[in-house]
Formats: sequence, C-alpha cells, structure tokens
Amino acid sequence: MQMMPTTMVMSATRLTAWLGIACVGVAAATTFAEAQTPVGRRYRSLVDTERRFSAASVEVGSRAAFRTYLARDAVIFRPGPVNGWDTVAQQRDDGVTLEWAPARVELSQAGDLGLTIGVWRRTDAGGARTFGRYVTLWQRTIEGSWRVTADIGTAAPGDLDWPTSVEAGSLASRAAAVDLSEDAVDARLDALRALDRTAAPTRDDIHPTASAHRDGRAVVAGRDALADLANTEGLTREQIDAAIARSGDLAYTFGSTRAMGRAPGGYLRAWSRTTGGDWALLFDVVTGS
Repeated sequence: MQMMPTTMVMSATRLTAWLGIACVGVAAATTFAEAQTPVGRRYRSLVDTERRFSAASVEVGSRAAFRTYLARDAVIFRPGPVNGWDTVAQQRDDGVTLEWAPARVELSQAGDLGLTIGVWRRTDAGGARTFGRYVTLWQRTIEGSWRVTADIGTAAPGDLDWPTSVEAGSLASRAAAVDLSEDAVDARLDALRALDRTAAPTRDDIHPTASAHRDGRAVVAGRDALADLANTEGLTREQIDAAIARSGDLAYTFGSTRAMGRAPGGYLRAWSRTTGGDWALLFDVVTGS
C-alpha cells in the first residue's frame, strides 16, 4: 500500500457504510471579512468540495464519486488501513445511496492540510437507513483543488441529527513565531510520532474540544473522558505513518489496532499544535469491533 510523504498531508465510515458496514455554509462565527482572506477562501473551498463530493455520491454513485475525489495513495479503513483507490475500484453500489454533511472543518495555516468531520447516512435498496460519523483528511494540490488522503469513520448506535451548519476552526494563528525550517518541521513530526506511540495520552496531551469515535457507541468528548478511555479500553496500536502540514500546526497519525476478544482494526488520530508548541489530540477514531 502506498503511503503519503510524511512532510505533506494525507480521512472510512462514509466508504465503510457504502461497503455495507453499518453542506452547507460555514458557520456564522466566521465573519464575512474573514471569509474574504486567503485562509477564509480556503475554508470555503474545502466546504464546497465536501458538498460536491456528497452530491456526486448521490447523483452518480459512491464508487464513481470516491474515484473522483480520492488521491491515488489515499488510506481508508476496512476495518484496518488499506489503499483506498484500489479498494474502491473493486466495489459496486448495489442500490445503496450514501450521502454526508460536514459539521466542522479545520485547516492548517499553510492551507495544505484540511480536516472535515460530519455525519453520513446510508440508504439501502429497501429504504432502510443507517447513520454514522466520519473524519476526513484532505490534501490541497498544487493546482488548488482538494483530494481525500485519509478517510475513517464509525457507525452510530441510532439515528443522528443532520448538520445544518459548519463550524469553522479558528482563523487565528495557533502558535506565534513558528519555525518553518525543514529541520524544525521534522523535529515536530518526530515528536508527534513518539507521542502517538505512547500507551495512553495524558490529559495534558488532549485538546479541550477533543472527541473519540468508536463503532456502535456514543461519542466520547473532553479531556478527562478521553484519558479514561485510553486507560481502560485495552487497545494496542501499531503506528504505520504520520503526516504534518507544512506549517507544522495540524497533523495526523494512523495505523492498525488489536485488543483481546476483538477483531483487528485501525485507527486515525488528528492533532493540533498548541500555542505552547506541544501537540494536542483533536480526534481519535478506531474501527473494528
């Protein structure tokens, strides 16, 4: 399986749902003036791309839509990490309609790495519906378009409310006077790899707004809850790769998982660099039962 270069960017429950396992404008918190800045326009372009992706899935089918928007070396989860392009090529829609809507979007200061989080809905040929949540990583190409480089998600235990707005991440700098030299970015990537390999992140390693997604379970949110989950679920992770934005402020890690009495699975974590220069866990998604 091809992997993304670690100095660039690399989100699979939308796709997982399509395979049979069970947008809207940017929120008003982003002002009109902010939306006209280069960063604001990139937020808008990412939300618009996500919207077109979902519309294409409904109009021409999920297989064709994913083949259009997936990068050739994109990573998806079935339930462990696999090459998305090759996997999608072997699938059929079989009367399934898959659609989704983003609820939150984050963007690196460099504008090369984007993150969308939202809700998916799968309607089978008989009209039965299932819901879930997804986290997708996007890479901005040199031409200015967006491509999915990693996609993961989980099935929800019941119906979910459909997002009617998109929360935009802060347009303010995450850290002042950031050293963007190659050596500095490599050092931050090394620190991230080491943190991701720890048995359980501590409360201080978790962002205040962080959440964890698991198949068939409610979302776990907040520092204390995520720290407790990491200490009690008995999950062993094997890191496969990590990627960081050129600006060094947004990154992700992914790999495989195993646990006693459970089938092997996969994980994807998204991380944000704090104003103090440390990494903080934003999202932790694990597939497999």
